[in-house]
Amino acid sequence: MLIGADLVYEPTLAAPLAATLATLLSAQPSRGRRRALIASVRRTETWELFVREVAARGLVARDRTAEAHAAMAAADGAVTDAGGPFWLAAEEVERVHLLEITTETQLEHSSQ
Repeated sequence: MLIGADLVYEPTLAAPLAATLATLLSAQPSRGRRRALIASVRRTETWELFVREVAARGLVARDRTAEAHAAMAAADGAVTDAGGPFWLAAEEVERVHLLEITTETQLEHSSQ
C-alpha cells in the first residue's frame, strides 16, 4: 500500500505522479492487491487534473472522502488543534479528500 498526503499541489506534477503510481501499482500483481491512498486538496483544479491523469493511465480512482470525514467525526477531538488522532484544525477538514487508486484488475478481484 502506498500512502501519500499533500502530493497533488502542482499541476505540472499531476501526470508524473499518476505515471509513477501506474508503474508501482502494476508491478508484480501476483504479490497481492496494491493500492494507493492519496489525501489533501489544495486547489480543486489541480485535484481534478490529477484524477483525470490517473484515469488516463487505466487506473481506477474511488473517492473515499465521505468515509474519511465520517472517521474524523467519530473520533473524539479529531478535528481540533488540541488533540485527537488527526491533528487537524476544524477549518481544514474540507481540504481532506481521500482517493483510493488501484488497477481495474485489482478492483475486479476485490469484489469477488
